Amino acid sequence: MFLYHNFTIGAWVYLSLHSTYGFLWLIKDSIFPDKQWEQEIANASFRECQKLANLPLLHEEAKIFYNLKSQSANGALLTLSFE
Repeated sequence: MFLYHNFTIGAWVYLSLHSTYGFLWLIKDSIFPDKQWEQEIANASFRECQKLANLPLLHEEAKIFYNLKSQSANGALLTLSFE
């Protein structure tokens, strides 16, 4: 809106609808987290860390588990383990 100097009613409605949707999605995600998504992200992050550390897995289908200990604006403390 600021970039194009467009402060019409339509622009405000568009902004408010998208803001409300985003805010409600964040509330939903904090109440009902998506465990499958969190597991996929944990697997992907572990595999990327594994590439950086050059540690081979025993096999490609190894199950990876995570435990999020704490989270802040500066980062998170995440424990990864695999079988």
